[in-house]
Formats: sequence, structure tokens, C-alpha cells
Amino acid sequence: METDRIALGALTEGLPPTLFLSPLDRIFADHFRQRALFRSLDRIATTPDVDPALITAVTGFLATEVEPHWTDEEDDLFPLLRARARPEDRIRRLLARLARDHDAARTARARIIAGLPDPATRRDPAFREMLTGFAADERRHLCLENAVVLPIARARLGHQDLMVLGQRMAARRGVPIAMTEYVT
Repeated sequence: METDRIALGALTEGLPPTLFLSPLDRIFADHFRQRALFRSLDRIATTPDVDPALITAVTGFLATEVEPHWTDEEDDLFPLLRARARPEDRIRRLLARLARDHDAARTARARIIAGLPDPATRRDPAFREMLTGFAADERRHLCLENAVVLPIARARLGHQDLMVLGQRMAARRGVPIAMTEYVT
């Protein structure tokens, strides 16, 4: 199926390292990949026979890509926004809510990683419901980040903020970038 092929690409092909030079674009690109993850989780939950490669890709993405992304936001982006946002942005409570969402999603993520490889678990209605619930909750979460957080970040974060953000995100993944490479 064509959508599976596209999802496989999104889940297995890494983003170009140059995106660390534009960290908000990288976060947005990661959100695209996460949307492919959520479509795949919905497909796994509703389709009895799913390509094993998709199961492997979803499990691998959840195991290796999601936590660093959440850490990018919680440890770097959100604190920068708290420091730079203006009172009229009214973003502090939203950032706290998004961090709580990450905490709640961590539990489901661990259960999904543990259960996906087992065909019997994938057939369990409660597990399937957890897959679709996780996907739905995370879609709502991404909508808030894309529609509110990223636009405020683009308006409030300065060149130095973005440079540090990109470097920390890259370092978290073992990708060295030099400050002089940063593009505005």
C-alpha cells in the first residue's frame, strides 16, 4: 500500500543534519514524521495483517526518535520560550500542559514498544484502543505545538537562542555543528 511506503520512509529515513541549523524547522519536520507514526498506529490498530516492516519501523521510531524530540522541547525550547515570551503570549500554562502531555505519553509509548512486536498483543482490543488513543492524543498535542508554540517561538526567539537550541538538539543526537554554520 502506498501510504505504508510513505510512512516507512518517514519513519526510517532521518532528517538532514542541516535542519539543526534551523531548529524550529527541524521540530516542525519531526512533527510531520510523527504524523506518519500516528497514521501507522491507526493502521496497525484497524488492520489485521500489517506489513512486518511497518511494525519494525514504528517500534524503532518510538524507541529512538520520540524521546529526544520531547527532550528538545522540555529541556530547551520550552525554557527558552518561558524566558522570551511576553505576557500577552499567555503561553506558560500551555507549555506546562504540553510537558504533562509528554509525561502521560511516555507510559503509553513504553507499552506500545513492548506490545507491538507480539501479534497476540496487537490483536487485543484494549491494546488497539491504546494505539488509537495515543495517536489521537498526540495529534491534538502536535496541533497546539504547530499552531501556537512554534509561531510564538519564531516571533520571540532571537538568533543566539536559535543557535543554542540547534546545537543542543544536534548534540543530543551526537551530530556536531559549528556556530558559524548557523543560518538565519
